[in-house]
Amino acid sequence: MGPESEEFSAIHHAMASLAMADNYYDSRNPFQKMQTHRALRYIDRTQNFDGGWHQEVPCRESSDVLLASWNLLARSAGIEARLRMDPTSFDKGVDWLQANTDPATGRIGPDPIADMRSLNDKDLRSNARVSTALTRAGWFAQVTADRPLKRPDLMQIQANNACEDLPTWRPDGLVDWQSWFFGTQLMFQVGGEPWERWNKALGTAVIPHQSMGENLRGSWPPGFAGGRIQSTAFALLALQIPHRHQRLLALHSKK
Repeated sequence: MGPESEEFSAIHHAMASLAMADNYYDSRNPFQKMQTHRALRYIDRTQNFDGGWHQEVPCRESSDVLLASWNLLARSAGIEARLRMDPTSFDKGVDWLQANTDPATGRIGPDPIADMRSLNDKDLRSNARVSTALTRAGWFAQVTADRPLKRPDLMQIQANNACEDLPTWRPDGLVDWQSWFFGTQLMFQVGGEPWERWNKALGTAVIPHQSMGENLRGSWPPGFAGGRIQSTAFALLALQIPHRHQRLLALHSKK
């Protein structure tokens, strides 16, 4: 999935915990229940005092938006699977995301243009892409929390921004698959015309570029971060969202 590091290990643990909880929801296997519960309890134990999470344990730096979002999604899946967990950790995590949401733009995480003097053009574009992925992840995690959104208007701003940044294939290998995945999750929840535009663009960008070579058939090439396995996983997850997920929120209603 990515380089072996504390950062990726923590995020991969959250991803694996989410998959385990989803699998247990269907299987009801007692052994899977025990292992999933252990995985989710580890997430609770590594939560920072401020409610977020960081890759280092114990934490010596500020919390990380992407890791917090994945951890909250894993815990949401655990709740859906009816695993008994302390709700305090979940509530603190959602509160942390809301506290770190820009009240004017709805952005969650660093501002890529806060200090233009320290960024060249390449770094600026890279930071902007990272910031976009964090924002989409953070908003989707809040939607799955089954709590009323404090500022749904800010989510609408992000949906409008996404409509100006629809999935477009990049032959240079810099597709941000994770951002497309979270963007698809977020836009599906928003619904209406913004979702229709996004979903059409996603299919146009993704489906024709599935690899057809003998050894790579069915996969997608590596993107902005991660290898071929990660790209393929995110592509498949994004494409199946409207077929296997429920719409928990709709800012638009179809007429």
